[in-house]
Amino acid sequence: MIWLWVVLALMTGGVLAGLLRPLLRVNAAAVARADFDIAVYRDQLDELRRDEERGTLSASEAAAAWLEIERRLLAATAKAEAPPPAPRPARFAAILVMLTLPIAAVGLYLALGEPDMPDQPLASRSAERALLAEDGTLDPAKVKVALEARLKADPESLDGWLLLARTDASLGAWDDGKAAYEKAMAMSKDRPDVMEGYAELLVGSAQGQVTDPAMDLFTRAVAADHNRIKARYYLALSAAQHGDLPQAIAGWKALEADAPAGAPWRATVTEMREEAERRLAGGAPDASPSPSTDPGGPRDSAAAQIAKLPPGEQGQAIRGMVEGLAARLEAHPDDLAGWQRLARAYVVLGEGQKAEAAYRQVLQRDPKQPDALWQLGLAAAATGRTQEAADHWKTLLDQLPPGSPEAGRVQKAIEQLQAAK
Repeated sequence: MIWLWVVLALMTGGVLAGLLRPLLRVNAAAVARADFDIAVYRDQLDELRRDEERGTLSASEAAAAWLEIERRLLAATAKAEAPPPAPRPARFAAILVMLTLPIAAVGLYLALGEPDMPDQPLASRSAERALLAEDGTLDPAKVKVALEARLKADPESLDGWLLLARTDASLGAWDDGKAAYEKAMAMSKDRPDVMEGYAELLVGSAQGQVTDPAMDLFTRAVAADHNRIKARYYLALSAAQHGDLPQAIAGWKALEADAPAGAPWRATVTEMREEAERRLAGGAPDASPSPSTDPGGPRDSAAAQIAKLPPGEQGQAIRGMVEGLAARLEAHPDDLAGWQRLARAYVVLGEGQKAEAAYRQVLQRDPKQPDALWQLGLAAAATGRTQEAADHWKTLLDQLPPGSPEAGRVQKAIEQLQAAK
């Protein structure tokens, strides 16, 4: 027991030293310290924004971090703006502290102390678990509520509106996300990253189609900042969706050339470019039926006819072929090759949900089909289903020759998934 009192005495002495030092001299650096804290918190917000753009943080994780940094920033700002305290007789205060603090501390400890009580676990703190789901992960719906409450108190926070918009997008609350981005657009005065994010939300709300409003925003974002990777990707995708495969290929090749070493998005761009090149080599997406479902009429003839059409009409003709194949597969659902062609065609057209559904049909008929495993892994990873993505890619990896470039690519994708957890 004596050691407990020795430790308490040392702690009390340390506390007294810390309290008496500012009382016995003028603390001229208080405001400067607050200004320094403000600068640090603003740098943290900038870094948080960059991390989210790089994809190292999800919208929910970024929103939770933003809420905490914003709280500290507001506190530091209030501290910096507060008037300096009125002068007090510092020496008298020091003597008073020396006499009363040890007595008060011992008295409180004897009355209230419970040295045997274990530390409170971090997860049990209500303020910190308020944003968590039952499984311990961030709950986007709770993050949305917290952001909305914060924005009521601070409606001029651009970062807050951006995080709310991205959280809405992750929830599929497209109308709410559009409203939040409209606020951010007005406050940012057409900042390129804001235009890019708004356009991406419009694409998501249109189930992967690059609509005219999204196209306009992407174009303006790239005009203001050529390094907007997402905007350039979607501009190429828009060209593919409208049947202009050469322009799409050129756009994706330019992105590959500009990709930094280890860029996690390069594999997706390469996949899209290679798929477009395969379609272009055949004159059109490989959406024609297999011989088992359409024995009459050569495929190359239809492709050649489409290739002669203007780009705008090519897109309509290609969609007609895809819809025709989808209808025939409903009548002949056991045609594995047909499902593969339909899935690849949907990828080129940018219809992600339909492509995923078609690849699931492929996997039902061939559980080890490499292209389906890879594409379903990409779709799962893009929507936060990391375990599902890892399962698909591990199944694919088991089939590939060890040490092959393909195996290395899949292994790297799995490692990136694990690092993101």
